Amino acid sequence: MKELSVELHARRESDLLALQTLAEALVASGCRPTLTVAPGVRAPSTGEAWIPGPIACDTRVSIHGSGSMPASEAESIVLVDRLGEIDVTAELRAAGLIFVGGPKQAEALRSRVSGVVVPAGIPWIDALSAGLKDQAAQSRTALQLWSDRKTVVYAASGNSQRSAVVQFGEEISDLVAEGYQVLIACDAWPSARVDQYRRLAARIPGLAAIENVEPHVLLAAADVVVSDGSPLLDEAIALGVPALRIGAANIEEINDLKRALQKILSDPAQALSAQGRERSELIQNTKPAATVIAEALLSHIGWQAEDEMSTMQSPEDEILRNIEARVAFGDQEGAIAELEAYAATRPSAEVLRSLASTQRQAGRVDDAKHSIRRAESLAREQLGRVLCESARVQLEGDRIDNALSSFTEAHRLAPELADASLGLGTLSLHAGDPATAKTYFRGALEFDKSAKAWSGLGLSLAAEGQSRDALSAFESALDLENDCQAAIYGLVQAAFQTGELRIAESRVREFTELHSANLDMLFTLAGLRHQLGDREGATEVAERIALFNADYPGLQELRQKLGA
Repeated sequence: MKELSVELHARRESDLLALQTLAEALVASGCRPTLTVAPGVRAPSTGEAWIPGPIACDTRVSIHGSGSMPASEAESIVLVDRLGEIDVTAELRAAGLIFVGGPKQAEALRSRVSGVVVPAGIPWIDALSAGLKDQAAQSRTALQLWSDRKTVVYAASGNSQRSAVVQFGEEISDLVAEGYQVLIACDAWPSARVDQYRRLAARIPGLAAIENVEPHVLLAAADVVVSDGSPLLDEAIALGVPALRIGAANIEEINDLKRALQKILSDPAQALSAQGRERSELIQNTKPAATVIAEALLSHIGWQAEDEMSTMQSPEDEILRNIEARVAFGDQEGAIAELEAYAATRPSAEVLRSLASTQRQAGRVDDAKHSIRRAESLAREQLGRVLCESARVQLEGDRIDNALSSFTEAHRLAPELADASLGLGTLSLHAGDPATAKTYFRGALEFDKSAKAWSGLGLSLAAEGQSRDALSAFESALDLENDCQAAIYGLVQAAFQTGELRIAESRVREFTELHSANLDMLFTLAGLRHQLGDREGATEVAERIALFNADYPGLQELRQKLGA
């Protein structure tokens, strides 16, 4: 196996979990990095060749914020292994490649550093998630927790201006009287505040002031994490541990917190479902984080294993190489037959170009013309897709005119490309031109009858006042994708315009069966049932909303109307 001069450098013991996971992914990718530990760090007893560091290397991977070791010329890759706000250190400013947990962190960091920022996930969160049950038992034993009580980890921010430590003070001990055991994670707090909670914990069994305990230990032990801004809150959400954000409008006093804890612990599955959307903003999890990091790291430094070099050729590369050999030996007809067979199942612009060239050399000009037309069509479509993606990137930067130009060019090159028509339709609708938008969405439907195209058509028709036709378009979208949000919102509005409330009630009910924590849609369902005279059904939904948020806007008024 080819040796790779990459050092994974652990500067404290908590780095080891992430770096060991990354080392395994790198080995699985066909390389063997060097693993080092800083002086004073206890190397893991895994049999791996951990050595004192640093060493001479081409690239060093280190974890952000885990020590004071200065950056070196080789230290070009940094792994941010916590969620939440990121301090921009000299090390980060010098890094050529920075891995962060997810899209939210990446967006906040990109404008502050010069290196490439990749949302990859957090390796230790993946590792903990895979063995959470076993780790939970170990963590509870290590922390000497009672087995018959729910564990609340209280991790308030060290920021005194927003900290709920100031807000709740010693009232947090009231939770123990409710039957919880409370771990107060106070690493980031001022020393005077830490002393206050040490004294409080010393006299109240079931309350503990926790210091210098790694986050994965606390998260594994927790039944619920309570915080006003500590990274531990986001990490709980990413891991799939129920979490409560205190200081929010509905959790401002200790009694609010007691009620919220009772609700979340009575139905943790429902709580996790409600956290799903926030989780997708916090952490990238299409693949294990270590795999994403390993692939991007190797690509960044342009490395591939010696024993993989010969297998990196794609099937298309291989066949084109064979064709060159056949033509060189005068076997043009054999080359044509092989290319035609390949293009029949896996056509591409390059394969068809090669086929046309070979046909032309063999004197088969008409066949060459047909092949090159197919190649042109595929090349236009490929470029059109690239331009559509370019337009979406431009939209992320609010460069509307540039995005419009890209979508327009994509549509000119490949009018059969539904993505281009969808993009132009959406931009036209946002520009207040529903007639043009309608034309583009109908064009998209000619090639791809998708929920997005039907929804766009419905919104365009609704904007022109054609509510009944819009209702039909929204139903077509929901037939394809029954939780398409644009369609469901549009359909409800169109139903009120046309009086087709039963259609709306049926579709909204289907939506809430899939997304039972969407309070806006539950409230809409309750309102529809009220309008339809289904007092019992409306009351049942209103009570479900009250379980989540008794202060939901408009709920009390609706309950009064229902006599609840």
